[in-house]
Amino acid sequence: MKKYRLCLLIISLCAVLFMNTCTACTGGLGGGGFTYGKLPVSSVSSPTHTSAARSTYGPQNVLDPGEETSWQYSQERTGGNGYRTYIVIRLEEPCTVEALLIKNGFWKITDGIDQYWRNNRVKDAAVYFLYADANDFSDPVYYTFTDSKQTAHIDLGRRSNVTALLFRIDTVYRGNKFDDVAITYMEVLGELNSMPGSGSNGSSHPGVGIPGFNYAGLRASLNQRMATRTGPGTQYTEPGTFAQSTPITVFYQTSGSGVMWGMVEFQYKSMWYRAYTGMKRIDASWVPTDSEPYQNRTISRNVTPRYGPGEYYAEQPHTIPSGERVKVFFTQNGYAMVDYDRQGGVVRGWIPVSSLR
Repeated sequence: MKKYRLCLLIISLCAVLFMNTCTACTGGLGGGGFTYGKLPVSSVSSPTHTSAARSTYGPQNVLDPGEETSWQYSQERTGGNGYRTYIVIRLEEPCTVEALLIKNGFWKITDGIDQYWRNNRVKDAAVYFLYADANDFSDPVYYTFTDSKQTAHIDLGRRSNVTALLFRIDTVYRGNKFDDVAITYMEVLGELNSMPGSGSNGSSHPGVGIPGFNYAGLRASLNQRMATRTGPGTQYTEPGTFAQSTPITVFYQTSGSGVMWGMVEFQYKSMWYRAYTGMKRIDASWVPTDSEPYQNRTISRNVTPRYGPGEYYAEQPHTIPSGERVKVFFTQNGYAMVDYDRQGGVVRGWIPVSSLR
């Protein structure tokens, strides 16, 4: 009996520790994602890439969240350094960086064939930092990737006043067909130094006080055709209805018009979209929930919204004039997610943070 009671005590303690650990890890808005957000990037560069046409496999592709593109290079373009090369990510302003998310390898599926195993993948790498008061990169963090098709989360510690990161590739896992090394996507997580509590004069930054978008996204599938709205409710405009076979990423779910809606991201006719669809259409094991708190802001100049936080997302067929009031929810990649009224309905879109005041 004593042994039985001891076992129950141990199980209870483990459960408490597990729940505390989960709470600390999820943090963020609505209990999902991280306690920090995606940092806006001003440029990406590398001395090496595979194609003579830089746009085909150039380093800028690592900013594209889709899986149809990637940065690629081969040994012949590293100047005799084997597979060793690097990519530099420059931030829009000095930031506090905390993590680097990487989709290692080429994640594209071509005619049912997974390109991940055909191309080389990064094995050993190092991340260096350029600080605002320094002239060169320093303080390396070393990382060894597992050879699996999963998003890698590289913990960088908490490094303040960083203006750029240098990601150096040292060794690779060999592909079974091609000699090119590929990276599909890279994302820097952290905090803008101009946000409240960072010790900078953030009052002049239009993004101050707006929470970052803290959801990395989960791959999911549809169980029926996907009817969409720009926001979570029937009062929002309809971008369209899309095929059940459409690959989607779901970020979070929220309530509206008496049902639960999932924010999804997908590609249509070479452009990217974020929209909402009923959770009943999505097959996913678990999706975080967000209450979507907002604040009111004023538009500082005429601006055309997009369907997501970047230029690779399609433009919406409206312009928000200077002086109009909007609801602001999140910021990501230098863009803010806003609600605005049009033609008797509500539209949700993304605009540059710099167009707010």
